[in-house]
Amino acid sequence: MNIDRFNTLEQKEALELLIRCGQSALWSKNLVALRPFGSFDELRANAAVEWQALPDAEQHKALALHPLIGDVEILKEKFSDGRENRLAKSEQGQVLSSSEAVIEELAQQNKAYYERHGFIFIVYAKGKSADEMLQILNMRINNPTAAEFANAAAEHQRITQSRLQDIFDES
Repeated sequence: MNIDRFNTLEQKEALELLIRCGQSALWSKNLVALRPFGSFDELRANAAVEWQALPDAEQHKALALHPLIGDVEILKEKFSDGRENRLAKSEQGQVLSSSEAVIEELAQQNKAYYERHGFIFIVYAKGKSADEMLQILNMRINNPTAAEFANAAAEHQRITQSRLQDIFDES
C-alpha cells in the first residue's frame, strides 16, 4: 500500500484498514476525513494527533479490543489465517513458544492487572519475549491507574504506528 493508493480507497475500505491498525472506529473516521495525505509521514503524524484527541472513553474501547498478552487460545485462533492474523503473530507470536509456567503467570497477572485498573495490560510486544512482557507487567501493575492509562495509551500508539508501517511497507 502506498499513500496515493490509500488516498483513493473507498471510504469503507479505508475505514476497515485503519480500524485494524488502531481499533477505534471514531479514530479511523476522523483520520479518513483528513485525506488526502501528502506522505506516509503526514498520515502517521495525523494518526498520533487524532488518537490524542479522542475522548478517554473511546480510547478505553480501543484498548479493550486488544488480545490479552499471553492468551494462547486467542493467539492460536488469530494466527489460523489472514492478514490481521499475520499482524497479531508478528506482535506477540513468541508467546506461543513460552513455557507453560510463564504463560500461566501472564494469565494470572493479566487478571490482577485488569482487576486493579479496569482495563487490560497493553504493551508493544513486537520483539519481546514472554518473560520480558511479564517483567514489564510486574513493573507496571502497582502504578496508579491514571499513570497506567497513560502507559496503555502510549503503548497502543506504538502498536498502531507499527501496524500502519507494516501495511504501508507492503507492495
